Amino acid sequence: MGTVTDLSSSAKLAAATVTISSGSTQTDTSGNFIFDPQPANGVYTVTITKSGYSTVTINNVIVSDTAGATLTVGMAPTGILNFTTASGPLLHAETGVAYNQAVKITGGVGPYIFSKAYGTLPSGLALNPELATISGTPTTAGNYTFAVGVTDKLGAYAEREFSIEVTIPFVVTSAPLPRGTIGTAYSSSLTASGGKTPYSYSVTSGSLPSGLTLTAATGSISGKPTTAGTYTFTVQVADASSRTTSQSFTILVDAALSNTTGRLNDGIVGTPFTQTFTATGGLTPYTWGVYSGLLPMGLTLNPTTGIITGTPVFSGAATSSNTLPFVISLQDSYGRVVYRQFAINVLNPLLILTSSMPNGLVSTPYSEAIRTSGGTGPYSFSLTGQLPPGLSINATTGIISGTPSATGLTNLQVTVTDSTWPTAQTKSQNLSIRVTSSVTITTGAVLTNAKKGTAITPVTLAAKGGTPAYSWSIVGGALPSGLALDPASGIISG
Repeated sequence: MGTVTDLSSSAKLAAATVTISSGSTQTDTSGNFIFDPQPANGVYTVTITKSGYSTVTINNVIVSDTAGATLTVGMAPTGILNFTTASGPLLHAETGVAYNQAVKITGGVGPYIFSKAYGTLPSGLALNPELATISGTPTTAGNYTFAVGVTDKLGAYAEREFSIEVTIPFVVTSAPLPRGTIGTAYSSSLTASGGKTPYSYSVTSGSLPSGLTLTAATGSISGKPTTAGTYTFTVQVADASSRTTSQSFTILVDAALSNTTGRLNDGIVGTPFTQTFTATGGLTPYTWGVYSGLLPMGLTLNPTTGIITGTPVFSGAATSSNTLPFVISLQDSYGRVVYRQFAINVLNPLLILTSSMPNGLVSTPYSEAIRTSGGTGPYSFSLTGQLPPGLSINATTGIISGTPSATGLTNLQVTVTDSTWPTAQTKSQNLSIRVTSSVTITTGAVLTNAKKGTAITPVTLAAKGGTPAYSWSIVGGALPSGLALDPASGIISG
């Protein structure tokens, strides 16, 4: 049994005839042959023939009960003995990677004997003396030059010089690629090692994120991603010797990280406060922080949930509000950070300071404002109940004005609403307005005569209208010397 190889192509040779004294057989498509039944014990001469090839004769082949003969035979086309493999570099080799490369011949008469004529084979490789294959596993990188010689059965000899470059394994060494962000410049480089530089990079399957490109000469991936998503692709790296290696990569592109919170809620001193920050893009979970400035006293920010809670404590000058600017940082789990400035308007509670309304007089112009404190403008005023006829309230200023046209006591409820965000404060107060007629002195204009030095009979002045009690005073002229007007009772005496 054995195998026949074509030394001009390194292919297994089919349909070659193998003959011994007891018979013959042919090689199959894999170049293998076997005698069945096995020849009797003895010493044989084996002849291998095939049209177009020099006949090979092998003498003294021993066959016994304990061991059959296994032959490895090389045949070459007829002609003058020469190498057909070009002098110079053979297939590149890599350390730690199995290697097998044959040098080829033609002509001569087999069997042939191949040997190293001079130089050094790469450590870990050996030359097969029958088939001219160089095989093994290289252990040391470097450039190795050597010559292979071949001697045929008739003593003809040929020789040719070759070289093998051994490098470390040619692989892509890039780490996983970083995530990208829509609209943000992206830059990352693929790397390789081993092989023979320079390298050339290309995408052989899948696709890069839209907006990114691969530079073939450097392996740099750069640009600005335009669409979020997961992008998987295969990059092939070719070295200067046309060896290739490939690796699959994935780039995840996120939407741009953004703090999408709108206007912050207004706070009210002494009232529990809550405000939730919102965000989109990036990679959750997020981390929130106060980057600069201070939250209003009494409030804190939860860094995990992005919620501000607490009860505002108004401090400092006694003003109606306290607007404190601060900068919020938003960081995603990939380390990307954005900043945005906010302010919380801290207000005093809305109050109505007016507790009673002045009286009005019929046919006399009337004007009185509803006084407030706290909250934030603009304010709006409304009422339930009734105003005295002739009076109305200004919904913007809270001024009740007009000219009363009838007397009486009117009860009403005034409500003021401010512009606190997002829920307005409201406050109501019950009030009343009394309208009376004009005050008129009903005592006659001419009083009783008096004598100098004699006490007069006290004169009590009388009035009607208005709202008792009255207050009396002299607004023009003068009483006779010695007489006086009591302002509380309206009595002239003396």
